[in-house]
Amino acid sequence: MLKKSSLLIFLIITSLAVTYSQEDALYIFVTLWGGEGKKQGQFRLPQAIAADTTGNVYVSDTWNNRIEKFDSSGKFLLEWGATGSGDGYFKKPCGIAIDIEGFIYVADRDNYRIEKFNSTGGFITKWGSFGKKDGQFDFPYCLSVDNEGYVYIVNTYNNDSIQKFDSSGRFIARIGSRGTGDGQFTGSFGIAIDMKGNIYIVEKDNNRVQKIDKNGKFITKWGSYGSDDGQFIYPRGISVDNEGNVYVLDNGNYRIEKFDSTGKFITEWGKIGSGPGEFQSGMTGISISSDGSVYVLEYENERVQKFSPKK
Repeated sequence: MLKKSSLLIFLIITSLAVTYSQEDALYIFVTLWGGEGKKQGQFRLPQAIAADTTGNVYVSDTWNNRIEKFDSSGKFLLEWGATGSGDGYFKKPCGIAIDIEGFIYVADRDNYRIEKFNSTGGFITKWGSFGKKDGQFDFPYCLSVDNEGYVYIVNTYNNDSIQKFDSSGRFIARIGSRGTGDGQFTGSFGIAIDMKGNIYIVEKDNNRVQKIDKNGKFITKWGSYGSDDGQFIYPRGISVDNEGNVYVLDNGNYRIEKFDSTGKFITEWGKIGSGPGEFQSGMTGISISSDGSVYVLEYENERVQKFSPKK
């Protein structure tokens, strides 16, 4: 058994190590908002987040079956949606993405479809149905939009492939298949697209990130199971900034990891907890705004945290 003096020294060293890792990170905590509930600005197990070019932030409030919109400081602006299958209704909305014109795309998971809205929640169109054929879904969880307006949807679980559509919902192509090889996916819970059209997929089950081009050609991969720099434990969520840097939600390690476009580790921040700058294992969404701010969505803490690069 450790003596009291030895235990005290151990605790101090541990504390300093944690503090150093937080202070050494290149990002600082700015603010947070949310909380469990059904009122405006509250969430129930939210799953995805996206920031537009003007700094507004949209959250898929999954178990409240709605989308909530906030300004960059977390001020509630508006909401839309309700439980159902009609136009503009949802059954467990998950992935959310915004195109360069400001249109919002939502993966309406349990309705097996994608819905498209304007920035105030006005319904525009929808597509999809239950199934495994082209243009069908059995678990549409996450999605992203490239600079040309093409929409990429990840069909997680039973059919881990990416389907590509134009902005009106016309099927274009299917990319990848289920598996563990290069260009194959298992447990894909995040997709992001850089300014050049390259696609990044984070795989929870394979504990890795894959980078492929817009035609599905494999480029590179990185990650393995573990807690060292560049390793992951059940990662879930990915985003890319305007410079091509890649951010991954490393859930099992309660941290954010940042890489360059080739997978070279840059920095990390976070630790377990419910305070500012801390995370539980339920991080589900991340989005980088045009000014470099990082928004992280937590479904267990049911909140959004905002971080900014150190000056």
